[in-house]
Amino acid sequence: MSMWYESLGLCLDDCGEDTEERARCILAHLSMDVPRSWWEHALQAGSVPKSYANILHDLHEELLNTSEFTEGIGFGLLVALAFTDDDTDQQIPRFGTVYWECSIEQYLAKAKEILAKRPELGLLGQAIEKRKKYFKPIYKVAGKDADSRDSLKGKKEGEKVAKKDVTFKGKSKADKLTEMFERGDFDDLIEKELACEIRLTLSAEDRKFFDKEEGLTEEDIKFFESAKKRDVAGKNGGRHGMRGLSQKFIGALKEEGGILHAILERIQTDDTLMLAIRNGYINIYYRGGNLLKITESRTGLYEAHFDKKYDLTPNQSIYNDLNLPIAIKALEDTDKWVSSVPCLKEIMDFWFGKHPKQEREFQQLVERENNRSSIANETEYFITDIEFADPCHRTRFDMLAVRWLASERKDGNKCKPALIEIKYGDNALDGKSGLLKHLNDIYSFVQSDSYKDLLDTMETQFNQLDQLGLLKHNRCSNGTKVKLDAGGKPEVIIVLANHNPRSSKLEKIIKDPEIDKYDASPHFDLRFFVASFAGYGLHAACMLTLADFRQRLS
Repeated sequence: MSMWYESLGLCLDDCGEDTEERARCILAHLSMDVPRSWWEHALQAGSVPKSYANILHDLHEELLNTSEFTEGIGFGLLVALAFTDDDTDQQIPRFGTVYWECSIEQYLAKAKEILAKRPELGLLGQAIEKRKKYFKPIYKVAGKDADSRDSLKGKKEGEKVAKKDVTFKGKSKADKLTEMFERGDFDDLIEKELACEIRLTLSAEDRKFFDKEEGLTEEDIKFFESAKKRDVAGKNGGRHGMRGLSQKFIGALKEEGGILHAILERIQTDDTLMLAIRNGYINIYYRGGNLLKITESRTGLYEAHFDKKYDLTPNQSIYNDLNLPIAIKALEDTDKWVSSVPCLKEIMDFWFGKHPKQEREFQQLVERENNRSSIANETEYFITDIEFADPCHRTRFDMLAVRWLASERKDGNKCKPALIEIKYGDNALDGKSGLLKHLNDIYSFVQSDSYKDLLDTMETQFNQLDQLGLLKHNRCSNGTKVKLDAGGKPEVIIVLANHNPRSSKLEKIIKDPEIDKYDASPHFDLRFFVASFAGYGLHAACMLTLADFRQRLS
């Protein structure tokens, strides 16, 4: 479930406070395979982990914030959503993906159609809904700010989850389902596994209370952390990497005649575009915004998506008139997307005129200079990703990079990870997303197991970008690949863009004694980037220690 939960969290985070977009995100995720496996398990085994019901209750509560659901929405409809995509019928649209952009009305109409054919799903929803009076949700909705929910410590003693001694004697199918859920015949192994996953989304303070309430021991936590690693490793060919493309996907992009090859050629010849490798899909960025997502679907086809929010015309008329195919089934479909890139760029230009994202644009400029420009081979940092998020630890990195010194290019084992935080303008230096807050988050993250996963991700991203010809550097004749050592210290690099020299804000933060503990951290080397005259090229000689940077400021 963790990948599903991660996807939900990132999707909701991207939606911000747009209630309609959040609702569509939730409906799409409830239409995926993971919730289907929950309800199939419940119907077949006669039991359901309370965490499944808890998540459904939290998402139901979130949906009620949307105007379309002011009159309420039944739990049966939410259960039925998981069965909207029939595996034997490759219908279009497909509901269990965030790329189809089905409307809320389409989701509800399809769910009602499913319920008419499978009334047992409605009964299942009723049974879950009846459990609501026995507990109040204790899990935070993925993607919500921590401050938007009460701390778990504030919960009253009476707010317990479903009691196991509640029984009923009804004979009907509905009563049997109700009895099953209200009695709480839970699968303890699955229950503990889900609890261990959900605790990762909580703060350290809340985890203590949560562990006590759920009866989790240190042995339980260690066991399921190890099991999760083994599961991820099995899905990634023995590796723990979180992001990467299948070799089939790489071939479709790289090989002459590959179904996606025209898209790669466009990126290689257009330095305003950036390709970012995700987990089974790619993002193509323009001015820091996502111009195109291409996903390898479970059917083996490729799905393309442009975010229509960028089109400010009534009813997104410019984009809709392009009539671009969602499913890429032939070279002609790819060609349509490639030929539409200029128009999609113009759509985004007008949107950025009203909603400027200077920091995102700056990120893409840094990536271009160090990865693909005429001086890229001379720089010593290669950007592997932008806007990386780890929802389990609530950690974000503006940029991820591999430091590969010019004097060590013959040995891929000499590389070092670099975690880059960009602050564009002095207003970004403080507050809840300020410099000290990010340093604290990074300090915790690099000590977690997720850090090792991150290094695997960065290795995969670097090597696959290199395969696609999107990194300019002198290659060794022996085909050396990058290898990052989890035992080594990463660099944490602060890039301060467009600082106002007349402002005292930066100097005040840099002189704060709290920052000294991060400078002395045994877990990473803190550095501050100062450009070599003008430009965005990253060199080891441009990375100053805190002491040197303080002296530079004074």
